[in-house]
Amino acid sequence: MENKVTYQHVKEIIDTWDPIHLLSMHCPPDEYDIEIKLIYQKISHMKHISKEKLAEIIYHVFLQGFGNDLFCYPIHDCNVIAAFILKEEYFNE
Repeated sequence: MENKVTYQHVKEIIDTWDPIHLLSMHCPPDEYDIEIKLIYQKISHMKHISKEKLAEIIYHVFLQGFGNDLFCYPIHDCNVIAAFILKEEYFNE
């Protein structure tokens, strides 16, 4: 699948997911911007990206950023988020 993912779309999905529950605690809306930028930087140069590869990137970025004491989601959950991020692509074709 050709990569047409935008930064804004990644931000919307990650912020809605709110994996550390920061936004639900009324933290500033830019709480995940560092992680979102890292994810987007890793995928923006890729011509094609699979759901599995995107899930792996999401998982590792959040694990590195927050550690496994705060980020306690399995890779399967990241697959679901990756599917939501890539779903927009499918509708735009």
